[in-house]
Order: sequence, then structure tokens, then C-alpha cells
Amino acid sequence: MLCDLGSPANIGSIIRTLHVLSGQTSQLYIFDPRDNLRRYAEDIEMVSTGLLSRRDFEVITDPEKFLGSYLGRKIATEIVESAIPLIGFNFSDGDLIIYGNENRGIPEIIRNLADHSVIVPMLGENYLLPKTDRAVAKNFGQYPNLNVSQTVAIVSYEASRQIGSFNGFKLK
Repeated sequence: MLCDLGSPANIGSIIRTLHVLSGQTSQLYIFDPRDNLRRYAEDIEMVSTGLLSRRDFEVITDPEKFLGSYLGRKIATEIVESAIPLIGFNFSDGDLIIYGNENRGIPEIIRNLADHSVIVPMLGENYLLPKTDRAVAKNFGQYPNLNVSQTVAIVSYEASRQIGSFNGFKLK
């Protein structure tokens, strides 16, 4: 589930990444309160290599209601002390992985409905944006962070690997 992403490049890249990683074995949900799918449709379509127009995702308008009725576990990707490192988390079929906006994170109402939080372990140092003296994103104690589309690729790949999505893979 993508929550309030802003960058059309990130949205398009994530749609493309999830499509090629999982094909039809997973469902993408998007909470888009700022209507960025429509506002930036042309840019997202280009980055997603035409996959936006396929609409292989569901737009969620009431995330609290959606998450309250979701039957699987809800896993937030967050930079918080309580998050479980990705290498120590066991995914299950039916898990819903939640990704937030790079600058604002996952909205609190959604974060509070998550069953678990995971974090991608990173060894790099926190850094500042050039000429701004601002951290790249809200970083909870100087922890480095990745671009959200990179996080989606890493976490989704690991989750897919763990649940056996790639068993029997052969290059055709």
C-alpha cells in the first residue's frame, strides 16, 4: 500500500517495480489524498512504462476503513526504534506492506493500524540536501534513508522471496 506519495517518478517506478517483481501474485493499493495519480498521470505513465493506464491497482479513499477490514497482517516500513530489521522479519502470504511519503512518512492514523514495523538496515551516514542544510527526509535520530521506490524494491523482493514467489523461476 502506497500512502500519499508525492513524486511522479517514485509512483511510476513503484508501479513498474511491483508489476515486474510480482506479476499478478500481489495487489497494489494506493491512498492518494492529493490526487497525484491524476495530476501527474502523464509523468507517471512514462516512468511506469505504460503500466499506470492498466490500472493494476486499487485506489483507497478511506484508509482507516480499508485497514480495519484487511484480513492479513499490516506491515509498516518505518524508521523507528521499534522496527524489526528486514533481515529478521518473516513475511507471510497475505501481508500488506505499507510505504509512506519520503518527507512525511506514513500518516499517523495508518501507522497506528499496523501490526508490525520493519526497517531496511543501512550502514551509511545521514546526509544533508545540497545548499539547504536540511536532512534528506525526516530521519528519526540521524538514521540514513533510501528513496521510497528503492525501499519498495528491497522489501517487496524479500517478502516475495520468503513466501516462495520465485520458486521454480527460470529465464525463458
